[in-house]
Amino acid sequence: MTSGGAGGRPRMALTFPGDARDAGSWSGIPASLVRALEGLGVDLHPVSTQPSRLMAAALVNGNALARAPRSGVVRPLEAMRHARRQARVSPALVRARTAVARRRLGRLGPLDAIVQIHAECELVGSTPFATYEDLTILQALRHGYREWTGLPVREQQLRVAQQSAVYRMARVCCTTSRWVRDCIVSDYGVPAGRVHVVGIGSERTDTTVERDWSTPRFLFVGMDWQRKNGDSVVRAFNRLRGSHPSAQLHLVGGHPRSSAPGVFGHGPLRLDCPPERAEVLELFRRATCFVMPSWVEPTAIAYVEAASFGLPSIASSVGGSADLVGEGGILVEPGDEEALVRAMEDLCRPQRARALGARGRARSELFTWPRVAARILTALRIRGFDEPPLWAP
Repeated sequence: MTSGGAGGRPRMALTFPGDARDAGSWSGIPASLVRALEGLGVDLHPVSTQPSRLMAAALVNGNALARAPRSGVVRPLEAMRHARRQARVSPALVRARTAVARRRLGRLGPLDAIVQIHAECELVGSTPFATYEDLTILQALRHGYREWTGLPVREQQLRVAQQSAVYRMARVCCTTSRWVRDCIVSDYGVPAGRVHVVGIGSERTDTTVERDWSTPRFLFVGMDWQRKNGDSVVRAFNRLRGSHPSAQLHLVGGHPRSSAPGVFGHGPLRLDCPPERAEVLELFRRATCFVMPSWVEPTAIAYVEAASFGLPSIASSVGGSADLVGEGGILVEPGDEEALVRAMEDLCRPQRARALGARGRARSELFTWPRVAARILTALRIRGFDEPPLWAP
């Protein structure tokens, strides 16, 4: 593809429903991808598809009020919160974002390509674009994501149709895992050659660590305590302490308070706050195993972060986690607490934990943001890039 950017650089846009440079948005994924694309020489223009604050508030609040029950509600505040969650994924808001995206992209003039984070804007014109995401709407419905299952069936169907239309328009659909790729191919009917697994990255720093493997120190990081299966982790750890009384469990995220022996809560440390991020990284350096057997886990960056520090992971078998963890950890069925205890027992053995951690460290070289960005550029056929997908279509 011939570049129209300054100095021969590809001139591209990246769309996202919010500020793509905000490290606090969607686990920092958009901000990391922006930095990686710019680091590869792309003349990049992030474009928010979110309407103005007033318009967005009016759309969400008006939509929520129309959905909220009129009478007989035992918990009206909870009912309104549920209605707002539905409003945020409604077809009406997607139509508004599509209009905003078209208008703002039009102001940029000619572009070589567009990266669309989340497939929800039906872009028009001749500019090729790639979608990038970790979860389809159909997968969210199957796995009980509340904001999706709460939508009326007709609206669910409309949102799936909108997403399907975006996939058909895209030059290529880029996914974080084979789990998502297979859904787009089998359920949305997109040809396999147009769906590329590009993975997800981590913010790698100097992750070379000499740690003490003799004392088991498990680390859990996750804001959504219920979906991340935090209660099972604590129950399994309490059982483990019977045979490993010196073991520790460190919790980061939206966890409840715990007074159980060996359990240490650190609260919701924010990765976009330097002191709090430093505390999280120190916990990764001191841990001997990362554990997060979510009920469903599309592709959690935390697994890649753990691997980059040489940590083995105990991960969920549901979702795309297997692609990230590989031979650097153990997959367990999220409802199988006996399997979780066995996995934790296994990784209490220093040599076993060290060996799996080393495998994970080697595998983590595949999952850096510059390589993810290069795969997306290759999939878009941007001249000068030749980074194949993680797995052949």
